[in-house]
Amino acid sequence: MTSKAESSRLPLFSRWGRTCPGKARCSSSTITSPLLTTSVESPSDFLKANMSEQTTGQAPSLEPGTVADAKLVTAVSTLAAASDVKALGQQNENLRARVAVLAKEKADARSEADTLQAENAALRQEMSEKEKGFMKEVSELEEVLEKQREACRRSEDERERFQYVLACTGQEGSVPRSVLASAPDSLLFEMFYGECDYARDDQGRALITCHPERWTAVLEHLATGAVPAESDPLLLAQARHWKLNRLVEGLEALISGVTVTNDEEDRGFKARCTLVSVMEKLSGGKGDVSYTFPGPQGRLWAVKISTAGVMLGSLVPRTLQPTNVADLKGIKVSPTFRVLLRTEALVQASVPVNFPSREESFRGFAWLKWGYGLQQLLSEPLAKAHGNLVIEVEVRYED
Repeated sequence: MTSKAESSRLPLFSRWGRTCPGKARCSSSTITSPLLTTSVESPSDFLKANMSEQTTGQAPSLEPGTVADAKLVTAVSTLAAASDVKALGQQNENLRARVAVLAKEKADARSEADTLQAENAALRQEMSEKEKGFMKEVSELEEVLEKQREACRRSEDERERFQYVLACTGQEGSVPRSVLASAPDSLLFEMFYGECDYARDDQGRALITCHPERWTAVLEHLATGAVPAESDPLLLAQARHWKLNRLVEGLEALISGVTVTNDEEDRGFKARCTLVSVMEKLSGGKGDVSYTFPGPQGRLWAVKISTAGVMLGSLVPRTLQPTNVADLKGIKVSPTFRVLLRTEALVQASVPVNFPSREESFRGFAWLKWGYGLQQLLSEPLAKAHGNLVIEVEVRYED
């Protein structure tokens, strides 16, 4: 028999064994109680029963020092470990499932990304092709625009040019407006601006009746102001037809002679003298070069130049009989001298001059008075024609 004190020190299972309703007895090797047998075989049910006994306040007891105690502890430990392992296994399965889901999502995302990249590449390719198409279209439009601009420039240039064709040879050509503008009083300038009617061909070009060589000389004069060095009566006729006054004057300067225009009231005259190859004549032994011409009131006049200057002279007409020379009275005149150069006219006006009766007398101006020497006046670019001199003398009778 065990005392009460010793009984209190027994293990729970030993105490539980003695109070067990089945009168279970434990030995060193066997547990004969059906309850314990069930508990060992089914640890889970045993735990539940043990928890029930503790709740009701009835503590199970076993015999002390038995193998059952150790096995029971081991079973409980195994039960706890198994429960932990099962929980961990479940967590592992959950994690594996989650990883699988994430892997699938990742694969889907990667597939979607690949699809988007392929679509992006396709869009880039499409945009590149469209850009090339646009650039080609722009280039073609710019080329068309440039051609239109060139056509406009040609059209504008054509409008700014006088189109012509020579009637005798069919030679075609054009003259810029700027060249025609060098002779604004010419007939060609008037034709260009439609100020006069003229013959045209079926293309609206002017039909020019002129020899090609003389037409070339006309165009050269318009472009450069050049005047041929030799006299050409036919070119002079063309220059007069086209109203090219500078060319007319230059060509007339090549024709030696004098032109006199008397005043309507016989109170004076204007003499235009063209002296050709002046220096050759002066250096050939002649002291002067002169032109003699009749004037109003039966008087005879002369314009004479020398290396010293230019002079106007009153002469005794040779047709007068010696007995009539005494009848030639003196005269008072106001002469004005003009030296006609290519681009200007030098003018010297004299105070009234008395020419005595019955004798020859000359009055004029030295070359130094004009501001140039004779050699300068006979040379380019001053002279109308090299070596020639055009002098105009206007005389007004005072009484």
